[in-house]
Amino acid sequence: NQQNAPASLLPEDQVDEKPKHTSRFMVLVSIILAGMFLYFALHNLDWQVFFAAIKSAKYSYLLPILLLINVNYLFRALRWRGLLLSEKHIPVSTVFWANMTGYLGNNVLPARAGEVMRAAYIARKENISISFIIATGITERLVDLAALVIIGAASLFFVDAFPRSVQDALKSFAVVAVAGVVFLFLLPYFHGLFSRILASLSFLGESLRTKTQGIMTRFLEDVKVISQAEQDRKSTR
Repeated sequence: NQQNAPASLLPEDQVDEKPKHTSRFMVLVSIILAGMFLYFALHNLDWQVFFAAIKSAKYSYLLPILLLINVNYLFRALRWRGLLLSEKHIPVSTVFWANMTGYLGNNVLPARAGEVMRAAYIARKENISISFIIATGITERLVDLAALVIIGAASLFFVDAFPRSVQDALKSFAVVAVAGVVFLFLLPYFHGLFSRILASLSFLGESLRTKTQGIMTRFLEDVKVISQAEQDRKSTR
């Protein structure tokens, strides 16, 4: 009975039939979505102004700009890879293309869904827990935000162009950003507290609480691994 036979005993054309159909379906859906997004992006475009801009553009700047952009993306990939190395050695190219996939997703999908896309890319390619990858992604984004806000707040000491209210707000954001990074690395030490809070939420149901508990435990363990790896790396310098 071919319906109950394992895949290894079926003819090769029957084994590959479903993946091929799935792949063709995904390609078709991608083409349709690309056409829809392209239409919405261009349907109100003033073509005369567009072609005038194309003719007057200075293409000599194009290559240096593309080079600088890709160098920037490369450094971002290296920074994220530094966190991922605490779990497994991952090639730079894999992290780079995962980042590019995430940026593409953020441009066309709502709610920064590209962050999940880049995590799923590495999880599938390198067989790593997606919760660990998301933990490293959140850590990277928080550190990035904290650094940006702190640099902005520090620059206000040398620039008087901003009103006093903006300066006070940016300084407050800097304090909050630093506190957020510190809180992220302290999260594993509050695992028991979070577990008790989750257990008290009886309206979630036993099944949902169990699943949420498992996700939270794995996430906090991954954050602890990242924190410990960073401490070990600093101690060896």
